[in-house]
Amino acid sequence: MSTAEHPAQVLGQGVGWAVVVGLGLAFAAFMISLTWIQSRYTEHKATSVEEFSSASRSVRPGLIAAGIVSAWTWAATLLTSASMTYQYGVAGAYWYSAGAMLQILLCSIMACKLKSFAPFCSTYLEIIRIRYGKPVHAVFMAFAFVTNLLVSSQLVLGGAAVVHELTGLHKLVGIFLIPFSVAVYTVTGGLRATLIADYVHTVGLLVIILYFFFRVWTGHGLIGSLSHMVERLEHAARIKPVAGNAGGSYLTMRSQGGLLFGIINVCSNVAAVFCDQSYHQRSIASLPATASRGFLLGGSAWFPIPFVFGTTMGLAARALVHQVPTMYELTSKQIADGLPAPSVAVVLCGRGGAVAMLILLFLAVTSATSAQQIAVSSVFAFDVWKVYVHPSPRGQHMQMITHGAVLVWALIMSLFGLVLDYGGIGLGWVYTMMGIAVAPAAGPIFASLVWKKTHPHACVVGMMLGCGLGMTTWLVTAGMLYGRITVETTGEQYPTVAGNLVSLLVSGIVVVGWSLVQPKNYTFADTRAFHAPKDLFAMRDPMGSTLSERVEEKCGAADSEVSKPVVALAPWEQDAGENNIEYVRAAGLDPVEMAAQGRRVTGIAVTCSILLVAVVPAVAICARTWTPAGLGVWVFSSPVDIDIRLEDEHERKTVDVKTIGASKETYPVYYDGESVRGSVVIQPRHAKKLQHDGIKIELLGCMDLLYDRGNQDEFLALVEDLAPAGEVRDAVTIPFEFRGVEKKYESYQGINVRLRYFLRVTMHRRISDVVRERDVWVHSFRLPSDSNHAIKMEVGIEDCLHIEFEYNKSKYHLKDVIVGKIYFLLVRIKIKHMELSIVRRETTGSGQNQYNESETITKFEIMDGAPVRGETIPIRLFLGGFDLTPTFRDVSKKFSARYYLNLVLNDEENRRYFKQQEITFYRIPDNG
Repeated sequence: MSTAEHPAQVLGQGVGWAVVVGLGLAFAAFMISLTWIQSRYTEHKATSVEEFSSASRSVRPGLIAAGIVSAWTWAATLLTSASMTYQYGVAGAYWYSAGAMLQILLCSIMACKLKSFAPFCSTYLEIIRIRYGKPVHAVFMAFAFVTNLLVSSQLVLGGAAVVHELTGLHKLVGIFLIPFSVAVYTVTGGLRATLIADYVHTVGLLVIILYFFFRVWTGHGLIGSLSHMVERLEHAARIKPVAGNAGGSYLTMRSQGGLLFGIINVCSNVAAVFCDQSYHQRSIASLPATASRGFLLGGSAWFPIPFVFGTTMGLAARALVHQVPTMYELTSKQIADGLPAPSVAVVLCGRGGAVAMLILLFLAVTSATSAQQIAVSSVFAFDVWKVYVHPSPRGQHMQMITHGAVLVWALIMSLFGLVLDYGGIGLGWVYTMMGIAVAPAAGPIFASLVWKKTHPHACVVGMMLGCGLGMTTWLVTAGMLYGRITVETTGEQYPTVAGNLVSLLVSGIVVVGWSLVQPKNYTFADTRAFHAPKDLFAMRDPMGSTLSERVEEKCGAADSEVSKPVVALAPWEQDAGENNIEYVRAAGLDPVEMAAQGRRVTGIAVTCSILLVAVVPAVAICARTWTPAGLGVWVFSSPVDIDIRLEDEHERKTVDVKTIGASKETYPVYYDGESVRGSVVIQPRHAKKLQHDGIKIELLGCMDLLYDRGNQDEFLALVEDLAPAGEVRDAVTIPFEFRGVEKKYESYQGINVRLRYFLRVTMHRRISDVVRERDVWVHSFRLPSDSNHAIKMEVGIEDCLHIEFEYNKSKYHLKDVIVGKIYFLLVRIKIKHMELSIVRRETTGSGQNQYNESETITKFEIMDGAPVRGETIPIRLFLGGFDLTPTFRDVSKKFSARYYLNLVLNDEENRRYFKQQEITFYRIPDNG
């Protein structure tokens, strides 16, 4: 059963064992089947080290893209994106998605260069070793292993935390079970089978994400629509506004905390991608000519996963806090562990939501964990064992090493995760500090793979200096700002931002500056020839031709003659020499085309990066806070624009209604019994015809209780069909009219309740309906009974204070004047001042589910100084300037809004004496 300490724990431990062990064994069986099919019916044998580590360099871009999506979808991808949205609103999910997609786009540049500069390498670290030598290689390799360790620990911590939160399975069990259940199927399959399994993982992951998406936005009474989401988030912002967000709103991109997190995210993920062999491994495994395409496709396919999931689950979790009894306010530790998404999944979908979330996180964790295990096994085999232990191992020996490395790394992942968990360090802390530790290597790695001028000493100095200064800045900032250095203070945003920026920028500046002053002008000749078969140019194909003859036949005799090296190549290709270019062509690449592709990929990656981190946020911050329409544009993409236009709307009286903070919405005013007329303008986008199953408009009146959305009370429902099933090709305007509508209640916007009238246009379509809403505001003239007696009362404290107050009436219209007086009959206490306030008390629900909220509308001082016996204090209060509504009593037996005059006396000892008297407000016509 869920509690505040474990809000999502609704499943038994047996479910946790079944998912972690059962699905692990299922995928192991799946891998064994794939491996058998591959060995039986293809030329690729999983027993080959080349096939196990790099899939024989023959994977097509679609599967590469699926592998990138899978490898980049960690537990943090889902949990942290939702947690950041829970904390900062819509800005959190966007900055997570944009900040992490940026690196995948830039990685496409490295993928293109890697295929051109080292077509036969097995790891990116081999290029570093061939170019710089073993000492520099050892430094880079240390950063690579630290990156894999930090990434792996996040996967283990995130997965174990969610399994524990949903099922109660001890974290220690999850920390050890997850890596080894994944290692079982990773060892049996190798990279190609793992990529296919990644594809299956990703399909299942997307299905579950879409289930939650439609459940939140269309299918559940607790939210179910954009307007309801906005209402709940406005209410949430009133209870707990976001510090640093415009108006404290969760519906704004003007978010200081979101921007700071975006900076941290960029720095951490640059390190996670550039330093991690698993991404370079996909470059190596791809078909030579399409490596960069796989990364561009993968980045584009990955972006919607954290954006949609984080926006949906993070906003839903925040919207339901304090409004649904089972959705508790999460602690900072629970937020750091990524628990907003699991908690709201349980609230929305019960045990089914918990099971879906458990499977979703298992798929995300295991696919990324398998990528980490194969990446580490490749680095250990090719950059440690083959270089420093056994320079000439046999194929079978290398296979044992790669398989053994997978199992050893599973153990290391578990042990390190155990250390972090017992040290009180969670997923969020590891994620945000990762950039400080390993971001200094990102710039040198990028420069080493794409820039011929990079100096090896600059790389080493830049990495060491960046890491040292970054760590120092991080700890010093935490100590100076918060007075102590702890896990909590070092996890705060400002120290983390400072440390990440120093680590990344210092390293980059050193590498670029030093390399410009002392350029190396490396030709990449050695890296191209590295690992190339010795008899490459003498090998004959089944037709009897040598590779040199095939190159001559394909490219022409002029290109194959060593005595004529001048061809249409890029400068770096000409520097490399003709024999070196033959290695590129031998790998199935056209040097001229690869040079052109590198320029195209660079242009695409840089342009998309600027759009993501600069242009889109700049446009999004134009609106201070978002309306339902603005949120709809952000979350959905509609094929049609629908505009609801009201008759005489520009001449009609309007009212400004406060929604959140200082934000206000303007609505046209209608009266009880008045007709509602207008037109609906429908405009298909992109000049395409749009088929539909009918269009209708509704005039609805309902009472929304923000803590009990499932029991919405609808007191008005009128429907008019606008068009039968058909198609819309061009803009069309359709009139509508609701005659003489009786509007039972006046509109009201309160703390826990809203009485609203709105027009809703629905275009029915097969896939999903297109819905647009527009609110109107209703004023009702309902006069009270003729009895309107004066209010007279005597109150006091025995032998200390005796006063008599009088108000001229008990019922006032909203433009009226309250006239009264206060008589002091006995004064034996030292009164300092006296004030009068108007208080609105809002009551919703009934019985045990009744909620009371009081709001002071206005307060003013009516006396300053000590009164004397017999003194009279006059009262004259004009009501016209205040935000008042008529009194509501027992609306549908669910809601009341009553007003009170509150008289408060303060003595010199700061004691306060109260007396409240209920009064009634009503509305009269403006000319009444």
